[in-house]
Amino acid sequence: MGANQSSRRTSQSIKPLNPLGYAKVVLDSSVPHLDREFDYRIPEEFADSLKIGSRVQVPFGKQKLFGWVVEKSFSSEFSSKITSIVKIVGKSENFTFDSLRLAKEIAWLNAGSLSDVLRFCAPPRHATIEKNFQVKSPMKYANYPANLESLPQGNALLRRVGKQTSVALIINSYQHWFHLTLELIKSAISLEKNALVIVPENGLIKDLHNHLSQNLNDVSITLLSADQNSADRYKSYLDILHKNTQILIGTRNAIFAPLVNNAVIIIFGENSSLFISPQAPYWNVSQVARQRSAIEKSCLIFLSFSLSSKLLLESRKSDLKIIEEATDSNNKNIYFDTNQTKIEKSQFSSTVYGAISRCSDGPVLIVVPRRGEISVLRCEGCYRLAVCATCDGILRVLNNSSGPECARCGRLNADFKCRNCKGSKMSIAKSGQKSVLKEIGSKFSGVNIVSSTGEQRIFHSPDVPSIVVATPQAIPVPAAGYKSIIVLNAEAFFIRPILDLNEEVFHQFKYIKSLLQNGQERALVISGEITDSFMNSFISDEVSAFADFELQQREQLGLPPHRNSLVVSGQRREVEGFKKYFDDDPRVTTMGPVASYQKSVFQIAILHNDPAHYISKARNLLKTLSTKGASTLQIQVDPVDFI
Repeated sequence: MGANQSSRRTSQSIKPLNPLGYAKVVLDSSVPHLDREFDYRIPEEFADSLKIGSRVQVPFGKQKLFGWVVEKSFSSEFSSKITSIVKIVGKSENFTFDSLRLAKEIAWLNAGSLSDVLRFCAPPRHATIEKNFQVKSPMKYANYPANLESLPQGNALLRRVGKQTSVALIINSYQHWFHLTLELIKSAISLEKNALVIVPENGLIKDLHNHLSQNLNDVSITLLSADQNSADRYKSYLDILHKNTQILIGTRNAIFAPLVNNAVIIIFGENSSLFISPQAPYWNVSQVARQRSAIEKSCLIFLSFSLSSKLLLESRKSDLKIIEEATDSNNKNIYFDTNQTKIEKSQFSSTVYGAISRCSDGPVLIVVPRRGEISVLRCEGCYRLAVCATCDGILRVLNNSSGPECARCGRLNADFKCRNCKGSKMSIAKSGQKSVLKEIGSKFSGVNIVSSTGEQRIFHSPDVPSIVVATPQAIPVPAAGYKSIIVLNAEAFFIRPILDLNEEVFHQFKYIKSLLQNGQERALVISGEITDSFMNSFISDEVSAFADFELQQREQLGLPPHRNSLVVSGQRREVEGFKKYFDDDPRVTTMGPVASYQKSVFQIAILHNDPAHYISKARNLLKTLSTKGASTLQIQVDPVDFI
C-alpha cells in the first residue's frame, strides 16, 4: 500500500529517516479492517503546522485519502517504505488530546471505527470563517452566588460542581429547569471553570440561551447545533477550540465539543431518543457524557422529568445520586380517556371536546403522534389494539402477502383472537395530524389554529386563545403555559418496537404535562388505550417506582440493563453466519433473526454479561469479514431498538 503496511515489525524501533519524525494517521474510512493507525513521514514544510488533530491527505495505495493525525513521534516500528503526508487541510486542530481519548473510548465501547467517531468531533471546515477568525482575550470569571435551597439537598448538589460525581435530578416544571441550570452554571463560573449543557432539540437551546443571557453579564455563551448554517457552526466550533467560550449549549454532537476546564456537564432529558446517533457506531449522549466526565473529572448531572431504569440500576451499583423534587400537587387534573371511539368517525370524545373548548380562555395544545397518517391494527368488534398472543407486542402488517406480525418478537399471529372480546377479525385504522386539523377546523371555526411539525416548526406559541396541533418533537412553548393539553391516540406512542419504549413515553408525557399553566383550572387529557399500570404510575407521579417496575420486569426476562446486548443487523445470510460464532457459547443468549421494519434487513440480539470480551470479539469478527469483501453487517451495543 505504500502506507505502513508491513506485516513484519522490527524488534526495535527504526531510526527516523529525517529529524522531523513521523505522524500516526487514522484514515477517514468506515471499512472495519482499516480501523488502525498508519505511519507517515512528516515533510519539512509541515514541521511547524502539523498538530495532533490536524486533518491531512495521505497516499494510500493508488489513492489519496483523508485522515487525522493522532500521534507524532521520532521513530516508527515499521520496516517497510514509509510515504509522506501530502497536505494539511486547514490550520485548526480538529480535536484536543482529551477529545481524541474520548473518541477512542466511544469507538471501542460501541464496537465501531475510530474514524466514525472522529467525524462527530468537529463540524465541516469553513475556509472563510477559518481565515478571518480571531482569538479573543482570555475570558474573565465573575463570582455569582448560587442558591438551590428550594430543592431537596440543593446546596449539597452545588458543592458537587467541579468534582467528579454523578447526579440524576428529577423535576416537575419546564420553567424550573431554567432556574436549576442557571444556578449550577453560576457555581461553575464562580470556580473559574466552564459548563457544558446538552439538550435534545433546538427549541430548548434558544429558550435556555435567553434565560442565561438575562441573568449572567459578561459571560461568553456559545451555541452549537445542527440547525446552524455551516458558517455559524464552524465559528462556534473555533470559539470553543480557542477558549473563547465559558458556557456551551448544544444538541447531540456538541457532547464531543473541545470545551476544556469544565466544572459541570448537564444532560437535559437523558432518555430522549434524539440523544441516540442514527449513524454508526450508534453512540448515545449519556454514554459519552459518562466517559467525558471521568476523563475531565467534572460533575455530571442528568436533569429530567423522569428516571430511566438504567440510571436507577446505576445508582445501586455506583455513587450516582438521585434527587427528586416534591410530587406535583395538581395531579388530580390528569384524565385518562380510555373509551375508544372509531377514529375514522371522530377523534373527540366528550372529555376531549371539553378540554379543547377551554381555548376561549387561552392556548390549548393537542399532541398527535405524527404529522402524516399512521396505521394501526384494531379488533373489529371492540376496537381495541391488536396485540401478540405471545408477548403483548403491537401487531403490524409488513406486506399484503403476510399475516399480522408482532413488532416485538416477530411472531406471525394468523390465529389472532382479541383479549377483550375474543373476536378474530381485525381492521386497519388510520389517524394523524392531517385528520385532526380537518376535524378541528369543522368544530372550532373562528378559532386561531396553529400547526407545528418537524418540517414546519413553530417554537413559541402566543399566550392568546388558540388551538395548537403539534407532533411530540415540535411542541411550541407558551410563556405562561397551556390552559389544557390533549394527547390524542396515545396508544400510537407505544407501537415502536424498542426496549425503552415505556420509559420514553413516560418521559414524553411528563414533559408535556410540565407545559401546563399553574393552578387548579388546568387539565391534561390523555386519550387512548393505556395499560392500568402505566396510568397509575403517571397519575401518582411515582417516578422512581415506575423505573423500579421497569427494572424488575427486565430482570425477570433477563434483558438489559441487567444484561448487556449486541444487536447485529444485515442481510439474513450474513446475520445467521455471524450468529453461528456465538451459538455454542453457554454464557450468552441469542435471539432472532427477525425481520426489521426494512423488509430486507434482519436482526439478532446477543445477550451477555462480559462487555469487554464480547465487544472485542464482535469487532474482530467484523474486521475479519471486512477483509473477505463487502459486508452489510452493522453492530449496535446496548441499543434501545432491541428486537
